[in-house]
Amino acid sequence: VCDSEWHHYAVSVKFPEITLYVDGQLFKAEKKNPEIIDDWPLHPTKGINTTLTVGACWQGSDNKMKHHFHGYLAGLSVLLHKMEKPDVLSCLHKCKESLEVPAMELLEPGMELLTNSGMNA
Repeated sequence: VCDSEWHHYAVSVKFPEITLYVDGQLFKAEKKNPEIIDDWPLHPTKGINTTLTVGACWQGSDNKMKHHFHGYLAGLSVLLHKMEKPDVLSCLHKCKESLEVPAMELLEPGMELLTNSGMNA
């Protein structure tokens, strides 16, 4: 998603099925979706070592990594031989980090609490 906003992505692989969740919602393939670089279908390979890569895409036509990620990665989870439940993936997006605001009566005279509208700074 190229809109200069933070997004939560979750990819679940149970070969040969792959599902993508964006911001806790199942991504559905449609013609209007942007092209995914080198989105060749997965297939069994023999004698080829594979590598898990976060932060770049393999550009097969150039035989190298390209489109490197520049930014912040807030978290990464890899579950070996397990699939996360869709409701957990939805919660990971909804349950973002935020500030827990104390009760106003706990503030002492002269103290003030300033936060942004998202309560995360």
